[in-house]
Amino acid sequence: MIFAFFNNPGAGAAKYLLRDLVDAPLPHSVAWWPQTIGWAILLAVAILFLCVKLVQQARHWWQNRYRTEAAEALAKVDLAQTQTALLHIHQILQLTIRYAYPNIASTELYGHSLISFLERTGDVELPSTLGAKWQNALNQPSLVEQISRNEILEIQTQLVQWAKQHTVTASIVEQGDDHV
Repeated sequence: MIFAFFNNPGAGAAKYLLRDLVDAPLPHSVAWWPQTIGWAILLAVAILFLCVKLVQQARHWWQNRYRTEAAEALAKVDLAQTQTALLHIHQILQLTIRYAYPNIASTELYGHSLISFLERTGDVELPSTLGAKWQNALNQPSLVEQISRNEILEIQTQLVQWAKQHTVTASIVEQGDDHV
């Protein structure tokens, strides 16, 4: 004990001075949970609103995923072989129509009725002569040479735009059933 006093002079005096001193209590931590029922209800409504919006966005994406798949497939068509390119474009278009408009028999949408259907459901600015040449070349392979590479590129570009922007409503489906 004597050694402890010499090693730390003033330790005994500090203990003597601080013996009646009481530590100040720390303040309580602030709760992050709302203290009143109004804030709790507002928080619940905000969470519910965010969940509803998330579900709506997911449903919108799920229902329109075929659009991006069709646009990508149309854009990837190799235009080097004219007959094959025209056939692939037509097949992709038929699959897209079957998916988007299940009540319309897309196998019957050929020729002028297909071009008018595309114009009715989307912003397709396909000249009627070009559309007729495309549809005729599908039925008569000898007419394929009449379509230039630029015209096939125009068909492809217009159909990619149609795949991205066409409208699917009940009135269009009903009109399509009347015309088919």
